[in-house]
Amino acid sequence: MKVLPFTILYPDHKSVIAEQIEQPHFYPYLHRHDEYQLTLVERGEGMLLAGNNMHTFKAGDIFLIGSNLPHLFKSNPEYFQGRADISIRACSLYFNIHQMGGLFNLPEMKKLKSSLLAAQHGFKTDINRWQSLPVHMQAVNQAEGPDALQRFLDVLTDLPVIRETEALCPADYAANLSESEGMRLSNVLGFIMQRFHTQVSLDEAAALAFMTPQAFCRYFKSIRAAALLRS
Repeated sequence: MKVLPFTILYPDHKSVIAEQIEQPHFYPYLHRHDEYQLTLVERGEGMLLAGNNMHTFKAGDIFLIGSNLPHLFKSNPEYFQGRADISIRACSLYFNIHQMGGLFNLPEMKKLKSSLLAAQHGFKTDINRWQSLPVHMQAVNQAEGPDALQRFLDVLTDLPVIRETEALCPADYAANLSESEGMRLSNVLGFIMQRFHTQVSLDEAAALAFMTPQAFCRYFKSIRAAALLRS
């Protein structure tokens, strides 16, 4: 499963992109981009693949995805069946703290920048723990000029005080796997993504990696992804 580079185009008058989507399912390809991505799932269910880990998602879940973290919001199988009665809806903000270096290098922004760098692999929380987020995100989406930047800062102001978050990846996760390790991991994760709604056996996953079940367990635990499997 190849990671696609994804380029986000900025209008000349914006440094933060606000996006509201409503469609049959989420973008179905594993990808990465330079920007941080803050997403509120308003409708829809499925599995988020982020780095070397997986998390379920449902309406009300909030995800901060770090810069260049490979990710994929994989909608449940029923969302790909052309049913008119179900769809997904989500609101996202995209921002690049390095391109906005002048802003994030101000002394007043030190705490916010530290919070973002500490969460470089991202986290999961929910609307009950960040109740102000929908209003602030909608305000960013509707604002123009300096007001849009102020509304964006309203979003980030809550970031350092969010509690009970779940990290998307282990702290020692690194995207710079060797080519052979990357291919092996991608094949296994791709298989699991296709079968996440059914039981996946250890023997099946090990065979895909051309390893014995015992060796596969040691390998997968070494990259902190053992929780993805149910043997």
